[in-house]
Amino acid sequence: MSKDIVNQRFINCINFLIESKKVPSKSFLAKTFNISNPKFSEILNNIINVGVDILMILVSEFNISSEWLLTGQGECLKMLPHQNQYCKNLMLVQRDTRLH
Repeated sequence: MSKDIVNQRFINCINFLIESKKVPSKSFLAKTFNISNPKFSEILNNIINVGVDILMILVSEFNISSEWLLTGQGECLKMLPHQNQYCKNLMLVQRDTRLH
């Protein structure tokens, strides 16, 4: 398992939370994760990898599956099937844009 893959799944989850309006902004998430906006931006831009402490908050506060986040197995969200399809579609779109 690569840290880059876990980081990408984290970024996908953040994009999902913002695009689906589950959270108001990236600044809100940075405060929730107890990190500065610049540090959060570095994580989202793949400059640094996300830490376990932030992953734990994402899982506990936003109903994200730790299994999916760490291994890619299972569903992105716990017990929300229609939102899981959204996560899968988002992953496919982001994978396609990286291939081109």
